[in-house]
Amino acid sequence: MLCNSSALWISLVVGTAIAIHEYALERLKSSGSEEVLWQKCTDYFVKLAETAEAQQRSPQQAIWVARLEKEHNNIRAVLHRALATSQIETALRLVASMGWFWELQGYLSEGRRWAEEALLKSEPIINDPIIDRWRAHTLNRAGIFALHHDQSSKSK
Repeated sequence: MLCNSSALWISLVVGTAIAIHEYALERLKSSGSEEVLWQKCTDYFVKLAETAEAQQRSPQQAIWVARLEKEHNNIRAVLHRALATSQIETALRLVASMGWFWELQGYLSEGRRWAEEALLKSEPIINDPIIDRWRAHTLNRAGIFALHHDQSSKSK
């Protein structure tokens, strides 16, 4: 009987958490603050990724890797939203900054997929020095991912 009551308890807790999440999201949308919050999250995670990239070859590398691993799903969400809402500079900056992490942690397919999508979405933008700079960094990362993929294919 303990298993049934434990399962019921877990079900109630999860159901309540989902209901609270949905209620909070609805309140956020109705307040008109959703976009402001997303922008703050975006700014935070772009800065985090860029700061971590700057520390990739420092004695604190392990600390930054752990921090990015902990925030990986949030970074994915921001990157997904940046691409979905045509925030191309943000997407390119994130891909360029996260590339070393994806390579180090073995997320090569994920990194390659994000790089390809960001580069594809950036194609229509021409003569923009900021986009061109981040596109160059992202192309470099895409090349590294492709090289890993090629080496992996040859070893099979």
